Amino acid sequence: MRLNIIFSLLLMLSSLFLTGKVYADTEDDIRLEGDYILSCQYTADSSSDAYGAINNIYGDPTWVVPGENAVAIMGLVRASEVLGDDLYEQRADLAADYLAKVQAPDGGWYDQYSYANIDDQNESLRHTAEVMIAFDKLGYSAARYQTMKNAAGFLLSCQDPYNKGGLDDGLVGGGKDSSGNYHSWRWTSDNAYAYQALMAAARWAEISGDDTNAQKYKTSANKIKEGLETVLLAFSGDHWIRVVNENDEVVASENRRDWISYAPAMLDVPVEGVIESDVGEWIHNVLQIKDNGSPYYGALVWDDTLYPDRKSPGYSFQAMLVWLDTGQTSYAQYALEWAVNSGLWQTTIDSNGIKGGWIDWVDDKGDTPDWWYRFIDTSAYFIMVKSGGYDFAPVPEPATLLLLGSGLLGLVGMCRRRRS
Repeated sequence: MRLNIIFSLLLMLSSLFLTGKVYADTEDDIRLEGDYILSCQYTADSSSDAYGAINNIYGDPTWVVPGENAVAIMGLVRASEVLGDDLYEQRADLAADYLAKVQAPDGGWYDQYSYANIDDQNESLRHTAEVMIAFDKLGYSAARYQTMKNAAGFLLSCQDPYNKGGLDDGLVGGGKDSSGNYHSWRWTSDNAYAYQALMAAARWAEISGDDTNAQKYKTSANKIKEGLETVLLAFSGDHWIRVVNENDEVVASENRRDWISYAPAMLDVPVEGVIESDVGEWIHNVLQIKDNGSPYYGALVWDDTLYPDRKSPGYSFQAMLVWLDTGQTSYAQYALEWAVNSGLWQTTIDSNGIKGGWIDWVDDKGDTPDWWYRFIDTSAYFIMVKSGGYDFAPVPEPATLLLLGSGLLGLVGMCRRRRS
């Protein structure tokens, strides 16, 4: 059964629990943000090496970030499932074709491209892992298996103590710098993404009959999970340390709290010894505005140290992915209500003839960045939360009723957009 049919059935079921009322604009909102992502995709010249690239914001592909392309692919696939419109998945597939073309020789992806040219020669591990997860969400492809295998090889090289230096703690380092040198620091977010990416690669290897690599990828993923449970888990057990150095020591200059501090829960890594609802409470207590007299009530801040005054729709949606899993739907509702009524959502046609997207943040003075700071990954995260949540783990096809476990029944249709 197609996931869009399942989603429609869940909508009908959920209406019984929401005083008989499901707001009609849920699908409209998903389509709005899906269309915004498509407006950022380059399709003007099918012969160009940049064909299919999704710019980070509206405009020509001069700011193409592989990780954000990957998240956009995930959002487009979900939009296609929910709306029953194959266009979104077709365009997601074009973006994946572009990413396969620009993969680095070592199997990773560079941090930024302009059209198909390398614009930033750093290779942050996150980008490679996110692309692997996105490929998996599009479904196994024999034609892309070598690309997936090369990417897994890059992750394994970042796990190798010979390359990353320091202790053999099972964690991956942060990738490579612009000179090709491996990073030695271990970031919680990189490791959470890498776990799911390697599990996806293992699934593809199994489908391909490549049992040796399948076992290798699973073994490496489980080492990462152990590191997340021991080295990186904070003593309180309700969040994670953002980053440690090669000796597994906390990097004092980076010892602040933000979305990285809950990345394993957001990315559905099956860590043991952690109560997910405690992580949800930690997010609420540390990063969410709790003053119900504040115009920012419910919003998530960037972090608790450098930019505690910046309120972000994107970070709000990322936190919601945890709360939808834990059933802490009131926290999620407050975050979504703030976002849709914040004035940051561009729901009217602008001077470029497009609408959709979210201005990146607002601070305590009411200041915001320029109107064009409307990033594609924020739109994708919004699609995920409006459709009830998201599971980043590889899922055997056909897709199943995963939405039931992600808080859908508590939130479908909530936060109807206010229109003047």
